[in-house]
Amino acid sequence: MISCVFFTQQTVRTSLAYKIVGLVLSCLICFNTAIASENNKEIVILYDDSQGTLDISDITSISPDSRMPYHTIGNALPQKYGFNIRLKPIIWSRGLELLKTGMADGILDASYQDERAEYAVYPTKDGKLDPSRSLRNSYYYLYYNKSSQIQWDGQKLSNFEGPIGSIQSYSIVKDLRAKGINVLEMQREVGILKDVYIGKLDAAALPEGTGTSVFNRFPYLVDNILTHKTPLTTKTYYLIFSKHFYEQNTGVAENIWNSYKEYKNTKEYKTLEDLHAKQN
Repeated sequence: MISCVFFTQQTVRTSLAYKIVGLVLSCLICFNTAIASENNKEIVILYDDSQGTLDISDITSISPDSRMPYHTIGNALPQKYGFNIRLKPIIWSRGLELLKTGMADGILDASYQDERAEYAVYPTKDGKLDPSRSLRNSYYYLYYNKSSQIQWDGQKLSNFEGPIGSIQSYSIVKDLRAKGINVLEMQREVGILKDVYIGKLDAAALPEGTGTSVFNRFPYLVDNILTHKTPLTTKTYYLIFSKHFYEQNTGVAENIWNSYKEYKNTKEYKTLEDLHAKQN
């Protein structure tokens, strides 16, 4: 009789153990399913295409310093990590407005500004910006007319008349105005550099990749435009999400930032980066 009771207790314990293991496995399956479901949600990420010339399938249409972020977000993350990402071109200032109102999920290549942080979310760690999950670093350069006497000593711009041209809502605009410099904001970089070419503007402040891309498409511009050797500033660029999207999809946003960081450290990324850097 005693042995029978012992056998029954063992059986109960074994049955209970199986139930616990089954419950744990069920939870894991549900968790993984939830993650997969989150990743399958379509995420619309905007990118600046003020000229309407970028073709995500043609890497050479993208400025060299932007190629890997565009490739990673548009191709590698969907193919290797299962994110359902759709890239959509837009004029930069319009894209920021859509992000502000929550009508867009995210936007590529945004440097940090306090104003933007009021309506968008950057990747952070311990309450501070996390550069390890940034897209890239890049320089802004001064592009000036050959006849201009403009000078840049790394701290101060001098010997020029009229405004400096730049793209509407680019962060450099605020930087230059903080130095007391008049800035003419325009939507299209080609128009800005053509104005520099004919002398309507003394100079323009643009990202290095933008200048390179425009010169590749309009090589005659380099006949009358010089690029100052000393950068105006260095910027770190991020993929940022609207606060609305982040609040509703915190796990997805964090997974995208983490996946980008992980892929950026792979051999495949570095091989492609070297390859794209050699293509004009």
